[in-house]
Amino acid sequence: MVLLTGCINSAHKSINPTADLSNIKIIHVEQFARDSRGLDKVIAEQLNSMGYNASTGNMIPENIDAVITYRDKWRWDMSMYLLSISIRIRDPDTLFPMANAISLHTSVTRQSPSNMIREALNNMFLSN
Repeated sequence: MVLLTGCINSAHKSINPTADLSNIKIIHVEQFARDSRGLDKVIAEQLNSMGYNASTGNMIPENIDAVITYRDKWRWDMSMYLLSISIRIRDPDTLFPMANAISLHTSVTRQSPSNMIREALNNMFLSN
């Protein structure tokens, strides 16, 4: 069992049944305060490549359809790698969570941050 813990990878999503993600076009990605790697920019780039209009920063602009928040966890195994990222879509007015997706890859199955972010976003938006 101990040997298998290095091979774990998973992607999960949870979508609020009352949420309609198909109406989302303009998204603001709020930077996680402890993120020194610029993952907010990577998330916005991925969203823009998926056809959304995404911005970043700590000031939430007006006239957006959703706010994205995220939490990243990093680990060391011969080098630092992104263990997991949790991305949450929130209502811009109430900040109530509409959907959440998590991408987790341990050391053996590690992916680039960009690939893990794309995996989480695709899981929420493309398989809704």
